[in-house]
Amino acid sequence: MPLFDDTSKNIILNFKIQHGYDSNDYVGISRLIPPFTPKQIRHFWTNILDPRLNHSCLDKEEEDYTVTWIENRVLNGPINWGELINDIQQRFGKLRPKNKIKNFWYSRLRRHQNDQYSYYHS
Repeated sequence: MPLFDDTSKNIILNFKIQHGYDSNDYVGISRLIPPFTPKQIRHFWTNILDPRLNHSCLDKEEEDYTVTWIENRVLNGPINWGELINDIQQRFGKLRPKNKIKNFWYSRLRRHQNDQYSYYHS
């Protein structure tokens, strides 16, 4: 994926300001910056550029909430990350990037799997 330069970032921000932050017209934005696909623009917006995003580290309460939330739903099929993000925002007042939550969960999962492997193979 090519890197977004300052001009591309400004085009995306201005479009979102004009059409609303919750606008999902990534096809329209991609027409303004042709090297990028709508999917690349959406990913960049929802994980990096959206000014409402809180990029700081998750605090202990958010981590605990995420673990409990996922463990209570994991048997019902795939994790609905969008629903979890909305629940975290409502509960803690922080809009988190989807990748931050997913990275926390999967790194925690790997850490626990490695701990179990070490326990049984030591």
